[in-house]
Amino acid sequence: MPNTTQFSHKDIDIILTKIPVRNKQDIFTILSKHCAENTAPSSTTIYARLNQKEKDQNSGIGNGVAIPNIRLLKLDRPLCILITLNSKIQYNSIDNQPVDIICALFSPRSESAIHLQRLSKISRILRSKDLCEKIRATMDPEIIRDMLQNSENVKQAA
Repeated sequence: MPNTTQFSHKDIDIILTKIPVRNKQDIFTILSKHCAENTAPSSTTIYARLNQKEKDQNSGIGNGVAIPNIRLLKLDRPLCILITLNSKIQYNSIDNQPVDIICALFSPRSESAIHLQRLSKISRILRSKDLCEKIRATMDPEIIRDMLQNSENVKQAA
């Protein structure tokens, strides 16, 4: 069972690579569908929450990365989905650069502090330009998991 207070590569439940999308709404549709398959809330509810959160606070953190995240009332456990896109899309990121790596975090509403800790760790890991370039270069989810694990080990040793 994963450690609930920290995020690790083992906490990424789903990795989808080189997915074709046209826009942010397509991404949210994919995320909503996969989240609903693994949790209690409906895909319609999840999609609406993702859109509302994005209107309130853009999830594009720069360097081609976005980390959409929401807490859901009927969610019984955290869920993390990493997606790489087959081409970059406009996302209104803080650096105005298009996005092609999305790491979505869904947490139970009751886990505010833990959600923020996981979000912080994901953000630190994905701020590495070198790691993001390596993630973009592969289509194999297990290779991406290995890269994330190696990245964690380097950060823990520092």
